[in-house]
Amino acid sequence: MEPVKFGPFLREERTARQLTQTQLAELLHVTPAAVSKWERGKCLPDLSKLEELAEILQLSVLELLRCERISEPEEAQQEQIQIYRETLQTEQRQEREKNRRRRRIGLLILSAAVLALLLYRFPIYYALRVWQPSYFETGEIQLLLSRGSPRDLRLARETMELAEEAFSTLQISSAEAEERFGLLARYCSDRDHYPEAVEERHSLALWTAHFPENGDSVDGYSGSAYIWVFYTQKALDREGKTVCGSMNIPALWRLERSSGGEWVLAGIKEHP
Repeated sequence: MEPVKFGPFLREERTARQLTQTQLAELLHVTPAAVSKWERGKCLPDLSKLEELAEILQLSVLELLRCERISEPEEAQQEQIQIYRETLQTEQRQEREKNRRRRRIGLLILSAAVLALLLYRFPIYYALRVWQPSYFETGEIQLLLSRGSPRDLRLARETMELAEEAFSTLQISSAEAEERFGLLARYCSDRDHYPEAVEERHSLALWTAHFPENGDSVDGYSGSAYIWVFYTQKALDREGKTVCGSMNIPALWRLERSSGGEWVLAGIKEHP
C-alpha cells in the first residue's frame, strides 16, 4: 500500500459513503488534518486504524490494502499477509525518514545555538567593525574578542547607568554636567554648547568589559579596566531638526579605581 495510491482510493470511497473528512475523522477519533494528509498521499494511517477504517467504508482490510475493490475478498490469506507486511514496511520506512528529519533539525538547532553562544561570548565581529590600525592599537582591539566574564559585565553596569543618564541630560550648564558626570559630560547636550536642544535620542550598547582581578592586569602593565561601547546620539530643536549628533560610534572607555575603591571613568578613546 503506497500513499499515492491509497489517497485517491480513500477519497473515492469516503465520498461514495457521503462522508466528509471531518465526519470520517470523528468516527476514527483522529483529526480532520490527518484524514486530509491520507487523501493527499502525504502519509498512511496507523495499522491499528485499518480494520476500523475498512469497516466504516464497508471494505475488507485486503481491499483497503490493495486500494481497490475485489470480487473475492476472502481470497488468498497469504496475499493479505504479504500486503500487511508491505504496508508495515512502508510505515516503518516513513517513520525512519521522520526520525532522520527530526535528528537533522535537532542537529541544526543545536549547531545554531552553539554558534550563537560562541558569537555572544567571543564577538569577533566587533573587532572587524573597529579595525583601524592607524588609530586603535592592537591590544585595544583584542579586548573586543571576548565579551568579558559575568563579573566584568556586572562591574560595568554602574558606569553604563551613569552614561545613560549623561546621554539623556539636556539644558544644564557644562560646569554642572562635568560635576555630575565627569568625562561622561561630553555626551550631555548642555545649554552652553547647544542652547536650542530640547529633545535627545540615543542608543547605547555595552560591547565588552574587562576588569582586573587578583592582581592581574588587563592591558599587561596597569590596573586599569576597559569598556567598549557603541552608541548613536542626536539632539533636536523645537522644530525637530538635528542640532548635533553622532552615528554608530565605537568608543573605548578606560576606568581606574578611586581612593574609595570605586571604578571611575579616566579616559575615552574614539576615532576622530
